[in-house]
Amino acid sequence: MPDAPGLHAVAIDGSSPTAPLRLCALLGAEPGTKDPRPRPVLLRSRSDAQVYLGGVLDATDRVHQWLELWVQCVDGLAQTPAGVEQGLTNPRMDEMWAARAHAAAEQPGGPPITTGWERSPAAPLVIDLVAGEALRPQDDAGRRWMLCRDNGLLEAHGLPPYAASLHRYLFAAGDDDAAARFVPATRDAPRNEHTIEPADALGLGPDRIAFNLAGLMLVKPLASLSFDAWLDLLAGQALPNHADPQHAVGASGARGEDGDWLFLGAHGQWGRCVETLHLKLRVLADCVAAVQAVTEHEQRPQLCLDASRFRVALGPTGTGLPRLWTGRGVFADPATARAVALGATSASLHVPIDAAASIYGPAAGGGGDRGAASLRIRQVTDTSDGAVVTGTLTTHDRLTADRDELVHLRPTLGQQAVDLYVTVDRDDTLSTPQWAFRSLPHRFDDALRGAVDEAVGVSLDAVPFQVVRSLSSPCDLYALAVLATRTLLVDGQTPLPEALDALVSLAREVNEGQGGAGNEEPIEDRIASLLDEPRWAEALGPQRVGEPGLSAADALAIIPLELWSRVLAALVRMLPGQGVHSTCRGWADAPPGALHRVFDRARGDLQNLVIHTRSLIVIDWRHNREIHTVLQQAMHQQGATA
Repeated sequence: MPDAPGLHAVAIDGSSPTAPLRLCALLGAEPGTKDPRPRPVLLRSRSDAQVYLGGVLDATDRVHQWLELWVQCVDGLAQTPAGVEQGLTNPRMDEMWAARAHAAAEQPGGPPITTGWERSPAAPLVIDLVAGEALRPQDDAGRRWMLCRDNGLLEAHGLPPYAASLHRYLFAAGDDDAAARFVPATRDAPRNEHTIEPADALGLGPDRIAFNLAGLMLVKPLASLSFDAWLDLLAGQALPNHADPQHAVGASGARGEDGDWLFLGAHGQWGRCVETLHLKLRVLADCVAAVQAVTEHEQRPQLCLDASRFRVALGPTGTGLPRLWTGRGVFADPATARAVALGATSASLHVPIDAAASIYGPAAGGGGDRGAASLRIRQVTDTSDGAVVTGTLTTHDRLTADRDELVHLRPTLGQQAVDLYVTVDRDDTLSTPQWAFRSLPHRFDDALRGAVDEAVGVSLDAVPFQVVRSLSSPCDLYALAVLATRTLLVDGQTPLPEALDALVSLAREVNEGQGGAGNEEPIEDRIASLLDEPRWAEALGPQRVGEPGLSAADALAIIPLELWSRVLAALVRMLPGQGVHSTCRGWADAPPGALHRVFDRARGDLQNLVIHTRSLIVIDWRHNREIHTVLQQAMHQQGATA
């Protein structure tokens, strides 16, 4: 058994119990039941994956590395909003899984362990709970069951093809395809006379359970704490034993245990508050750096960030290294957005893989205005990238597109609907609501190009339009600002929506009237002056950083006003579209081909704050002695002249 109490190991890589190293799944008692049979330890669930506890073990069952075993799961996705709206299929899910594996490889810190299962699923894996071993099931002829990706074979047997559905089947390849039998590997997969139930084909039952029947896998280093659990640990709350299989966090998990904190932990409220701020800023800086690394590699935004996608890994302490100082922020679940082509253009929009609304997402992420307009094409100009169409449109329906949004026009030309994606500019000099438009370069075929040319100067009525929200990495910068708000401005009395609303209000206040000639007050100075007002200090003071029960005035006496103003300034700059101090003007304000550059300022701000707060903890005693000597000399001279 592995060197962790109550856990059992089963090798999933086919190695023997005496192999020098084995890739294992860890089994333990299921919480809340009296069933003595150990089961795979489920760490967490995602919409498309189950994450289990694993490890690399040697021949003596010593765990050399704790792991997360990500098992792809497509059950039920077809009924989710994302599945319905985006038409998810097995190849699309496999493509997203491969992107997740690539993104994981770009993470600072420990890379994933490459097994080949990231792109090609291994044979189905079943765990015998009684024997404590992993099995690769076979049919009666001794052939292993495998995932069937042969669309023609599936359709010939009246089953949904792999490429056009989220249903998956196992089959044992043989000489006679006409007599092939199929095992449904997903819960709602259709059955017919050619299918065999999993229990019959694979021997599944109470003592034999499926670990992975037909999914891809990803093997990553374990990040033991959820982001919220990390915040709870800093706040002194107890954590359960299973929060860390190495028992780095014990059952008590209380802040203030020996070895958790640096010496400031013994210095009362002042020491704990300053050290907590420093530790939180360190993890936030890790998270921003990790998101930037993935964005630079993929050149796609995430568009679905929230606290659940980040975790904190605790490392070994070593002599003199406090446990809490080993925490490292990890981007545990990168899931880059999907690129959707825009008609006949070379451009694309980024669409989040998870369409669920979240406080971490911008309000602009929903559908845009739509209606009908009168359209007049003025000119069609050829460019190296395609034909650019310019003209005007008039509408009495609401149209509020800004510089980062496209308008989809769909006129009918020559008995054919044409998709035009344009940017618009309102002409405020006219009483009639008229807009000038300029299209993206479009590549039309000859017939369609002729129809567009013939429509020049013609008034086209009742042309449908819809504003298309263009989202990019500034949305992820906003999500990180919300994460920072959750980390620094939320406690048991202040919920996240209230704290975020206060931060947005501060951003509007400090941006109001800024940017004009002669009015260039630094944002930090403006925030510092606002914090002199009780309402701002109460809403956004440092009293919620770590030490409960502090008043705003007491907290500002502990954390210098100049420092806290810099913290809030960093958060304000992360909010897109709030004014001259915002890093990004809007949700799509990112350099083409360099989407990761929008994180540069936030990353630099946080790194500087980490250094600044560290200097409050690790004091430069030599510098202090020099100052002390100068003061002593000055006092001596003053006494001599008195």
